[in-house]
Amino acid sequence: MGTGGGVGEIDKNRAAYKVLVVDDEPDICWVIENALGLHGYTVASVSSAEEGLDLVRSACYALAFVDAKLPSMDGVEVARQIHNICPQASVILMSAYYCSLDKLISEHLNDGILADFLAKPFDLKRIVELADGVLRGEENGESSQDSAG
Repeated sequence: MGTGGGVGEIDKNRAAYKVLVVDDEPDICWVIENALGLHGYTVASVSSAEEGLDLVRSACYALAFVDAKLPSMDGVEVARQIHNICPQASVILMSAYYCSLDKLISEHLNDGILADFLAKPFDLKRIVELADGVLRGEENGESSQDSAG
């Protein structure tokens, strides 16, 4: 059976999309990197905001998964700096502390700093769905319905 244009294009060309994971928990980096890597994405992961921003300065990423609470900088500030360096990059904020309905999160989903939100703990399938959806331009759509609580 055939696939729809946008979905098929993303599925066939995932390796063309560079994805960055920024989280100070090595296990989270490993899980996301492997989940997306197994589905064809080109993924790099780092454990600090500074390392992530250095990578974005050296090569623009299509998508970044960024932890909301990093030791040296909060995830929204990392997202803002990623956009300043690479305006076309989309950022998905991840958190076990916030939910998509929190004022801080919803404000930045609405202003375009964040493409989407991922509540921890998360399902591996959800990571790929979010990546595919954001890269297809489905920001702040049905994919934002996951919230902690």
